[in-house]
Amino acid sequence: MFEITRRRPGDPMSELMSFITTDPFFRRTLSNGSEDDGGMALDISERDGRLIVRADLPGFDRDQIDVQIHKGVLTIRGERATESESKDEKYYRRERRFGAVTRSIALPGNITDEHVDASFENGVLTLTITQPEVARPKKVAIR
Repeated sequence: MFEITRRRPGDPMSELMSFITTDPFFRRTLSNGSEDDGGMALDISERDGRLIVRADLPGFDRDQIDVQIHKGVLTIRGERATESESKDEKYYRRERRFGAVTRSIALPGNITDEHVDASFENGVLTLTITQPEVARPKKVAIR
């Protein structure tokens, strides 16, 4: 059984856990070389023969998001430039993150980018993916 412990500055175990959860070395690296820090929540559902993918990307603008489908794998990437600190502004805490977040998911079926409609509203990217018809056996008439 696990216990939840509050982070206590100066406590060696707390400091170690903080290091492990924030250090890039411990993040998962995807096959395309980008990092997946788990910062993008998404839902995948199906309705009327279409896949619906909803990804939370709060704080991103439409032009900061890249969506690609390659060999049945959907990759969503958002990237924000770092805000420069103002000399006359003193920070007590700085938690807002900048940089990139990436998520790659294998999609069911034989999906290509020509079957995708994308919209972005209120920080939620919605992809509607029409699944192509499955190749069915065709009876061949013999003459």
